[in-house]
Amino acid sequence: MHRKALSCFCVLFFALALLTSCDSVFTGSLRGNVIDENGVGLADAEVALFFDKAKFESEKERLSGIDSRSEFNPDADSKAVTSADGSFSFVNVLWETSSPLFGPDGDRRSVYILCYHDGYQLGELVENVKITSDGMDYAGTIELVPVSEP
Repeated sequence: MHRKALSCFCVLFFALALLTSCDSVFTGSLRGNVIDENGVGLADAEVALFFDKAKFESEKERLSGIDSRSEFNPDADSKAVTSADGSFSFVNVLWETSSPLFGPDGDRRSVYILCYHDGYQLGELVENVKITSDGMDYAGTIELVPVSEP
């Protein structure tokens, strides 16, 4: 009898441990703008979103000297291209976590953004940008600086 109760307890314990250790998956959306030095929206700028800050910093360093759109190939979690008015959006970006901020119903996390357009230096969004599950957050505006001629 004790052996059967112990077996049931062990099965329940491992089942509970398995259920509570699973990652939760979330989606969220983020929008923003890319402008030039005159405040005009830049069409066709490429924008890359990263969840991992170390990966973002590594890609920023690797891409810092590029001078062609074909060289902008970041290993990003999501990518977008700006529309005619310079706006961009990342729709239904997917992430998973084992410790969501709002429990199993929601999460919010930091993201890091790089941007490139021919004729401009690599840009980044320097504000503390957050993405919230099941929402559409505003990332901010990235102002790209023209490449100066030597």
